[in-house]
Amino acid sequence: MLSSAHLPPNALTRLPALRRRLLGQRPCGLFTDIDGTLSDIAWPPERAVVSAACRRGLERLVDRFDLVAAVSGRSAPEAREMVGLDDLTYIGLHGLEEIASGHLRVAKAAKRAATILPALVAQVVGRLGCLPGLYLERKTYGLAVHFRTAENPQAARQAVLAVLSSTVDAAVFDLVEGRKVVEVRPRARIDKGTAVRRLIRRHGLKAAIYLGDDITDVDAFRAIQQLKRRETLDGMAIVVASQETPPEVSAAADLSLDSVDQVACLLESLAQARRL
Repeated sequence: MLSSAHLPPNALTRLPALRRRLLGQRPCGLFTDIDGTLSDIAWPPERAVVSAACRRGLERLVDRFDLVAAVSGRSAPEAREMVGLDDLTYIGLHGLEEIASGHLRVAKAAKRAATILPALVAQVVGRLGCLPGLYLERKTYGLAVHFRTAENPQAARQAVLAVLSSTVDAAVFDLVEGRKVVEVRPRARIDKGTAVRRLIRRHGLKAAIYLGDDITDVDAFRAIQQLKRRETLDGMAIVVASQETPPEVSAAADLSLDSVDQVACLLESLAQARRL
């Protein structure tokens, strides 16, 4: 649990500087996570809905920024369906998928994992399916085991990790923890950070902002920070904080917001700024 004393400054108090830094350097880009950033965390995950105000802000920002991208742990097609804007670039499954200009690209590691995933899912369901409070979410190339509704989340987490660690082939899959969830993800040198780097390089961005709320966003935060240190990018990482935010997420951020509503306010403010 994170207290406000450990949060970086609120981004809404730095709006003039943010607008100057982002829109004063071209090309510039905006990257954003979806769950917990553009939409409140929902249970089950299928019920999550992107805020209408965030959607309007993103739609307007397409004309202000040279790149607007949604970066999600969901599949890229699902991310596009949630956000509902065709002009964005969508990074799915933490970088394993990308939709740009309507075309879907999938990493080879994901395709390889897909061939053995059904057998893995059957084993995991057999060992975890009877435990109360767990929710198994089948993904295109992986699996997520949620323990948000378990009576004892910490005990459930330990049980999930024990079963997955002894079941999953570590040569093919990685285990990655998030907010009350453990994901089984194709093993690859790909994450949200590598995806952000790829897009920054492809579009030649000089300035960029990344908004996220969870452990998997730390890779993207660190990518932004590393590029800043090398003086190849003027970037900012913004954590959308909640009572569930791990301290390491806040520690990797430059600025903070405290809700999806504040994300919408930031997007609207950037959309209203005069293009420099």
